[in-house]
Amino acid sequence: MDSRPALVLNAGSSTLKAALLAADGKELWREQRAWNPHAAAELLESWLPAALAPWLGEAGGLALVGHRVVHGGERFTAPTLLTEEVLRRWKLWCPWPRFTTARPCS
Repeated sequence: MDSRPALVLNAGSSTLKAALLAADGKELWREQRAWNPHAAAELLESWLPAALAPWLGEAGGLALVGHRVVHGGERFTAPTLLTEEVLRRWKLWCPWPRFTTARPCS
């Protein structure tokens, strides 16, 4: 079992929530910031590295990064592992609502 922590992100329309979880599920850190999704890189680069530094240096990095996706439509109504099949079905939902900032469709 990988002992490094996992970073979980939840990017909403006006806030970015982040949590760092230990391998045993214990919450190590949690914070949220107001943000503009169109300027995401600036916030991520200025905030997260410094906030996570106390844990990442000691742990040797992250085991994984997860993001909450809320556009499940009628088919995916519960937490779902993103398999190739799920991603294929998800990409079929074009066009996405205009308020959506990230689009998996090409």
